[in-house]
Amino acid sequence: MKEYAVIIFTRFPSKNKVKTRLSKDIDTNLVLNIHKAMVLDTISVCKNDFSDILLFITEFEKLNEENKNFFAFEKNIFSQGDYPFGEKMNFAFKKAFEMGYKKVILIGTDIPTISKKDIETALKSLDDFDACINKTFDKGYYLIGLKKLCKNLFDEKIFETESVFENTIKVLEKENLSYTSARILRDIDNKEDLDFFVKNEINFSEYEKLKKLLKECYNE
Repeated sequence: MKEYAVIIFTRFPSKNKVKTRLSKDIDTNLVLNIHKAMVLDTISVCKNDFSDILLFITEFEKLNEENKNFFAFEKNIFSQGDYPFGEKMNFAFKKAFEMGYKKVILIGTDIPTISKKDIETALKSLDDFDACINKTFDKGYYLIGLKKLCKNLFDEKIFETESVFENTIKVLEKENLSYTSARILRDIDNKEDLDFFVKNEINFSEYEKLKKLLKECYNE
């Protein structure tokens, strides 16, 4: 069994239920296609020879043999559960450790500038640190990794603040967990984020399906 695992948190691709802030300014069909592309690109970026991928999705009951192509036919697909956001993350880590993985990172599917190197560096950093956490420009984080459960990291009160990253760091320090951080990246929540990506970052992205889709849309 492999020692490392990558948890990918994402939503089942249901129209009007993904990227709702983006849907305020962009056609919902395009938003759905953007979501599907980012899910597949995230899976692609996370694939390597030394770790497994564990997908945790919403609306798990909709998953069947016909629509598993939404998730690149990955075999390890689980429900996020009917919990508050932080508890969902804790649940996913708990599941991964119960399966026998020793070093686990968790990411979402809305960071199209994350790279294979970022994923591999984060996983390997857990050889030397208790945790890893990478910040977003909006003061949250896009990646967190652990070698053991720490429920306090996912207290709902943390996610109700505007400084999720800094407050999570405070918990790591209070729990005496060593940690490391890497690149600060931008997530895509709204059209302004998407426009910034297309204008400034798309050529550096490893998200090939998303790049193809957006280049077609923005060139129309």
